[in-house]
Amino acid sequence: YHDLHNAKDFQTWWNKAYSSFSEVPALPKVDFTKDMVIAAFMGEKSHGGYSMHIENIEKSRDAYSVNINISIPAQSCRTTQDTVQPFQFVVVPNNNGVFINWNVKQGYKVC
Repeated sequence: YHDLHNAKDFQTWWNKAYSSFSEVPALPKVDFTKDMVIAAFMGEKSHGGYSMHIENIEKSRDAYSVNINISIPAQSCRTTQDTVQPFQFVVVPNNNGVFINWNVKQGYKVC
């Protein structure tokens, strides 16, 4: 999990996220004087059925809480045999050095 505060870092992680795609989408424009990017990566998984979602981001005076849900396919699930690399980018107001709490909930998908 990463908080990105400049275009160079955003471009680096964007390219890594889309490295297995035949075409890399254009990098979204972000005004890093006002905003930052939250980037969440699940890593490479040996088959389909995995997913992740940034559920919400809460800001208090001294911290951001980034709440991420990860879903893992149960053994009974039918999945593709392709490798997958779930990820998500979200633009939020700059935290100006405020601490980020990464809260990850993981559960099994019922099929």
